[in-house]
Amino acid sequence: MAAVGSQRHFANPARRRTVAATTAVVLSVRAQSILNGGFELSTNGANKQADRDTQAQGWTSTLVPESPYWAGVGMGSYSFLMGSPSGISPSYTDSPGTMTLWGPHNGVQNGLTRSPDGGNFWMTDAGWNTGKLEQTVSGLTPNVTYTLTFWSAGAQQQGFFGDTSTRWSVTFDGVTQSTSYLNITSQGFSGWQHQSMQFTPTGTSALLTFLADGNPGGLPPMALLDGVSLAPVPEPSSYAACVGGLLAIAAVARRRASR
Repeated sequence: MAAVGSQRHFANPARRRTVAATTAVVLSVRAQSILNGGFELSTNGANKQADRDTQAQGWTSTLVPESPYWAGVGMGSYSFLMGSPSGISPSYTDSPGTMTLWGPHNGVQNGLTRSPDGGNFWMTDAGWNTGKLEQTVSGLTPNVTYTLTFWSAGAQQQGFFGDTSTRWSVTFDGVTQSTSYLNITSQGFSGWQHQSMQFTPTGTSALLTFLADGNPGGLPPMALLDGVSLAPVPEPSSYAACVGGLLAIAAVARRRASR
């Protein structure tokens, strides 16, 4: 008898419409428009210098030069696509060498880990030869508010000492917002911070830009980024439809349980 009742229950057209409407609302809220927001896809693998040895697919990284020399010699920014915190990345910005962060892998117990998003993450020097990371986001609905979320952290390059601070400035459709500065003690790590910002684009596509800044520049402060995602903020009517659908499903379940 339970099987027959279950078949009648799922055959109910009204319930099917309720479930479909609720599912549509939930899916619309979770919609994401960012390509490769976790930096898992690359042109030449991770633990390499960006602009020169690899790039994160879907993104464009360009040098924000502090002098014409760096742009002229084509060395690229001091930015890296990291596969793990202990990854040693080649560095060619000033001279051939390697780059890694202070952390447990070199004897400093500062809690350095990969982000909660997992996998690769993006990293740039926030005080010198900074890289500007950009992506054109398409498929937007004009004048609808979107929530941009991402993970950020601050760390320090191995071999340098001194307190530093970093932050990310984010520009979307010409509007800029900035995170608070993350203050890091010498050889330290800030821990990963979940960031959330809201933007209202005016067109169906918009340029998204991440630009780090920090100080002091020579130590250097390294800004980390991962898990970039974008989702529309649901209208109040969408919330109501979602809640109403869930309540209807709960009511049907209670009726079945009382039989």
